[in-house]
Amino acid sequence: MQRQLTCISMATLFGLAVAAQAQAPKDDATNWTRFNDPNEHAFSIDVPAGWKTEGGMVRRGPVDLSMFLRALSPDGAIMLILGDPAPAYFGTPGLGAGPKARPYLPGHAYAREYVEQSLPPVCSGLTFMTGEDRPDIANGLLAQATPYAKHDAGDVMFSCTHNGKPTRAFMVAGTYLYSSPLKGMPGSWGLNLLAGCLAPAERVDAAKKMVLHMLQSAKFDPEWNRKEQALIDQATRNINAITAAQQRAFDSTLANAKAQQQAMRQEYNAFNNVQTQTGTFVDSSGHRYTNVPSTQNYHWVGPGGKVVETNSPTPPPGTGWTPLKPAPPQ
Repeated sequence: MQRQLTCISMATLFGLAVAAQAQAPKDDATNWTRFNDPNEHAFSIDVPAGWKTEGGMVRRGPVDLSMFLRALSPDGAIMLILGDPAPAYFGTPGLGAGPKARPYLPGHAYAREYVEQSLPPVCSGLTFMTGEDRPDIANGLLAQATPYAKHDAGDVMFSCTHNGKPTRAFMVAGTYLYSSPLKGMPGSWGLNLLAGCLAPAERVDAAKKMVLHMLQSAKFDPEWNRKEQALIDQATRNINAITAAQQRAFDSTLANAKAQQQAMRQEYNAFNNVQTQTGTFVDSSGHRYTNVPSTQNYHWVGPGGKVVETNSPTPPPGTGWTPLKPAPPQ
């Protein structure tokens, strides 16, 4: 079984690049620059020139790894999304399944769940618009890398609001499932494609084309491939031989990727707050107040939940006013 999971891990890496080959735009006016993986020097990929780009190869274990990338436009209005630092491999429920087992999600369902769980902090009022299964992706080159699995893929489009403007969230996901040959026993499943974007409604088509260009442009270093295969072979012979130092390194890379994702979310929201001159504040009990005008230095909540702001630390006239503080990032 471990050797099987090893092949899936490698398919995840290369699946991002091959899934969009037939759909990549012929003409692309975007200026591009090359982003090199800072974590393991495993890959390079085109990213829009002048955009803030963060990410790299995320390693969660000796053979559990995937690409993670976020690119933010200079005006803060578009975010391009490739991969995610969260786990990408799971056991299905069944006799002897571990506590992290979860039911299989086809690609369309995974894409929808990912948007609904991950994107509300950066785009308010998420509302599902459309979605469809993508057998052309599911049964294409991704399926060739894991020939004995069941494959599914799908995409979704949501509407939401960012910076007071109509925004779209697009996501495509591919998943695969290995069922156990024994009835009632757990199988395994995972994610081999996750890509999408957040963009103003009138710019989402251009953003989708940029994502496709990036997927097509991904190149993996042959020397890294050779070393990774050697690591895979060693892990397959004795998966439990990993040292505590290695595990700490894996955890550090994963934590860094998560921190980068959170920082990008905060910057996306910070741009929104600056443009709208609003913010989110909390009182002494931790209650949150959103979309509070933020043109002055001090904020107060009074009777009836009324919120006001002042330029001095002196509360407004009257009684019952308590200070508010900027809400910590979520």
